[in-house]
Amino acid sequence: ALQTEHIDRLSFMAQQLGPIRTGERILDPAIGSGVLACAIVEKAIAEGLSREFWLDGYEIDPELCKASRDTLNQATQKAAAQGIIVHVCVKEGDFILSNIPIAQPRLLLERPANYSKTSTQYDHIIANPPYFKLNSNDPRVKASAGQVKGHTNIYTLFLALAVKKLAPHGRASFIVPRSF
Repeated sequence: ALQTEHIDRLSFMAQQLGPIRTGERILDPAIGSGVLACAIVEKAIAEGLSREFWLDGYEIDPELCKASRDTLNQATQKAAAQGIIVHVCVKEGDFILSNIPIAQPRLLLERPANYSKTSTQYDHIIANPPYFKLNSNDPRVKASAGQVKGHTNIYTLFLALAVKKLAPHGRASFIVPRSF
């Protein structure tokens, strides 16, 4: 019963993104074992609206990175059997350190008029970011210095940076901790 409830929650999150169409880009900035990304692939198969889309993810833990690649490999094979090509790129690295804008005065402000269009924009973002406080020696705190006031936690940085990568028409679905 617990496994069915878990699968229903993953499906619910994927449903919040709306239809997955051909050519769209999807981001999971904290991909973990890849279960949320797999829910998107399953949704795309069930909808039958997409013939090809791109799915990018980040994972800092090498073992989880490998697990997500293995899991998504199985999901993409299932999609291919239905005529859907899913381009998967799981980067082993820190999403925050890879995406903090150097020239942006604040993470949560609107994009300035001269915002660089060279940054990849995503039509959909799905995430279950980690949630913990960051100490002042953390490299992510140092990299975001001057962009966030007060003490921050890792969840805030994930949310702010992911939303910056969302296309103007895009949709996002996040698991939000109760204490947030």
